[in-house]
Amino acid sequence: MNRDYPTARTCPIDPQTGQFQSEVAEFAYANEAAKLGITREQFQRVLQAHNFAEDKSKAEYDRYCEQREKERLGTFRDRVIEEREELAAKFDRLTEFLKGKLHSTLSQDEKDRLRKQYHVMLEYKDILDERIAAFGAVAKEE
Repeated sequence: MNRDYPTARTCPIDPQTGQFQSEVAEFAYANEAAKLGITREQFQRVLQAHNFAEDKSKAEYDRYCEQREKERLGTFRDRVIEEREELAAKFDRLTEFLKGKLHSTLSQDEKDRLRKQYHVMLEYKDILDERIAAFGAVAKEE
């Protein structure tokens, strides 16, 4: 994978001391922090994190980036699964409503709309099921 590795040239924080390398850098980055609405100390911590690769090997930095990507993918997968569960609950409630007595009191136009909604939700649920099944295939490839 092609990565832009942080270097001392791109980060104004001294890796040994954790302090700004010059007063000019400190002033410039204090202004940047103010623009972002964070304190100088918060901005300094961000820059120290940026300096992570200076202190560690590139291989370790790659492992760190890969772990972050897996966490992001896991979160994405979790959201799709959660979305499918929420949809299934709504779909089940709609199905129960369509079988109930109240459904028979509705106008034909409303019944038609509910029937359309039922079919669209069913198709949406099937699509989410396919996506979740594909996660298993992706996990096997990794």
